[in-house]
Amino acid sequence: MVNNQKILEAISKTETDLIELKEKRNKLDEKIKVKEKTIEQYKSNLTQLKFSEAQNVFTAKGVTIDEILTAVKNGDFSALQKRIVTGDSATADD
Repeated sequence: MVNNQKILEAISKTETDLIELKEKRNKLDEKIKVKEKTIEQYKSNLTQLKFSEAQNVFTAKGVTIDEILTAVKNGDFSALQKRIVTGDSATADD
């Protein structure tokens, strides 16, 4: 009976330890999710910053985002490049 009691105590202690470990894991999983979300937000902020910087450069050169998208879709940057180099403010489609 003594061995039986010791084994039951060991099972109980081990189960308690396991519950505590699972609780710690759940808390850690939540912290990981928060950090992953934070990283994604930082990446999004960086992308937005780069987009804004690019848009400022385009605007300074007299080029719109729509014109750049059209050039990319058409695979023809020659008119756009000419405008940027010459500083011509006419539309790239002219």
